[in-house]
Amino acid sequence: MGFLHFFKRLFCLIGHTVFLLYKQCVINSKGIEGGRGMTWKEHKPNGVALGLLSTPVIYNTLATDEINYVLCLGLSVFFAGYGAIFPDFDIPPAEGKSREPLINRFFRYLFKLLGFKHRSWQTHSVLISPIPWVILLILARRGITTTTNSILLTWISIGMLIGLFSHLLLDSMTSKGIHIIPNRKFYLFGKGKGFVTGETIINGKDFFGRPKVQKNIPTFVIRKINWALVVVGLAYNILYILKLYNIL
Repeated sequence: MGFLHFFKRLFCLIGHTVFLLYKQCVINSKGIEGGRGMTWKEHKPNGVALGLLSTPVIYNTLATDEINYVLCLGLSVFFAGYGAIFPDFDIPPAEGKSREPLINRFFRYLFKLLGFKHRSWQTHSVLISPIPWVILLILARRGITTTTNSILLTWISIGMLIGLFSHLLLDSMTSKGIHIIPNRKFYLFGKGKGFVTGETIINGKDFFGRPKVQKNIPTFVIRKINWALVVVGLAYNILYILKLYNIL
């Protein structure tokens, strides 16, 4: 009951925070220009946080008690963080960043070769983007390879799906929205509303006719919420592991 009471209060707090964020930061984006867009600084911590919070539930649901939980947690969280930035692999590295991981470069060129465009239905669709990872998960659960490899593929797929869901959730909060299917978009806060992304925004012009650059508050609020959820997720998993192995 202690756990249930704690998480009930936690979800109420998160819900209240999201409501305040919506009330104060969700604006009509007409006439507002954002920056580069949401980056790994928003997406990756959100994927990691969601991985930390959801892995215990998934582990219990799959009833995989014979598998070391810490291994499953590690795979899930690592690939959740990776999956959270996967849809944006078509974007070149930021200016001044000299090194780009080889795997990122491979997928960026693959996306380009396949004609995928940024925020297209191929990379940012609720129903289409998860398909490769869902197929891999189904095949892994059916035991297409050895038991060990099936377990690894299962948790890699789960992690990627968690990260992808986290990415789409955040992007659905923006004024650009995400795709459900081709030519059908979804906006969490309604069409024409949502967060304008980037660390700074241009909100009209000042007295001298120069662009009025302002700090984009929602971006920094999202980052703080993400890291708070990471801390909560770590604490949750420490307690879960202690109970799972009868230490607590």
